[in-house]
Amino acid sequence: MRGLSPWSALLLLCLVGLPGRATATYSPPLTRVRIDQDQLTHTPSVLLASERHAESLLDVNLFGVGGQYVGQLEWKSGFGLQLGAALGGASFSGQLRGATLDASGFFAGGQARAYYMLYSGGGGERPHALTAFVNLRALYYRGSAGGPNPIDLESFALSGGLGLMGELAVLPWVSICPYAWLTPGFSSSLDYGLGRDRFSVKSGVGLRSPFLFGVDVWIYPFGGASESHLSLSAIAALFDTSGLGSRVISGAIGYTF
Repeated sequence: MRGLSPWSALLLLCLVGLPGRATATYSPPLTRVRIDQDQLTHTPSVLLASERHAESLLDVNLFGVGGQYVGQLEWKSGFGLQLGAALGGASFSGQLRGATLDASGFFAGGQARAYYMLYSGGGGERPHALTAFVNLRALYYRGSAGGPNPIDLESFALSGGLGLMGELAVLPWVSICPYAWLTPGFSSSLDYGLGRDRFSVKSGVGLRSPFLFGVDVWIYPFGGASESHLSLSAIAALFDTSGLGSRVISGAIGYTF
């Protein structure tokens, strides 16, 4: 990279913040950072997510557990493409216009990313690396609760992203992978019903949750010569420029081969 070292650029991206609205992701951006050969990799994973969605008349907490598959197609020139899909169960709690919410349902998501390795070097048997990416992500969830006054809700959000992910090889068989990305929201909607009454909250382009950050620990059980690895991920979107306290904290356990 010119002007900034690769790791200074990653730190700078972690400190950026802008006003507006966005949605978060439940999984790390990439399953490989050093892109230096033609190959296709597969990553099944288990996701856990805790999300708070706060507006003027509602405050909903979501807890989800699900599975995800990510495929990455890469070329030795440094370019790569990724497609992923996730599905899982969800529980919902909180307040909707003064009514208590206790519901269950599901979430589903999909993502597409393009990426390019900016730097690789050092680290001995396993070089360090830094890769930039852009992404498009869709996230949908739905929940309902029966009874004399039934409650239901559904949400859809489409967001983009521009970020960096690094791999720091601390040992030939262990890497630390920090990442951060800006998360512009393109559109989002939240529709919910209380008995016979229905309400809707919609928004367009914005950056209410300005960026995501996280870190992975990658363990290479077959040593530094193998690309197969176990990944332990922690991701967060903790900044809500509206001041209402929306946030996302999630984790994932996956295996890339």
